[in-house]
Amino acid sequence: MNKTDLEMINRNRKKIFTFTFGMVLIGGLFFPIRLTEYIPLSIGMLVFYFFVAYMLFGLYERRPLVMIFSVFIFNSIGLLWCVILEWGADSMIRDLTIFNVAVHLISIPLYITGIYLVLRRLNGKNRNKVHV
Repeated sequence: MNKTDLEMINRNRKKIFTFTFGMVLIGGLFFPIRLTEYIPLSIGMLVFYFFVAYMLFGLYERRPLVMIFSVFIFNSIGLLWCVILEWGADSMIRDLTIFNVAVHLISIPLYITGIYLVLRRLNGKNRNKVHV
């Protein structure tokens, strides 16, 4: 992440926060995660969450635990929203198991956290370079 991106995110913190966590809420509607059934949707979700991690890195550059907790809470709210919207549907009754919910609530924050940590490490390496 370059300095220009960080400055843009810091100038527009409220808008970026609202947009990013809105995306995480909407991501809860992708329950359950079926990476093998819909490959284009799966690739889109991976790119989608990479973008979310990039924005969260700018918002929470020094606070990874707050970022993880925030993603978990907003993802849980999105999942609850999905359950309420699809309550009574046969597919929701079949898919709403403890295992599927746990995978959804754990895998998305872990994926975003992994990208966050990679971005943090890359950003740290860029700061330590000496420009001659």
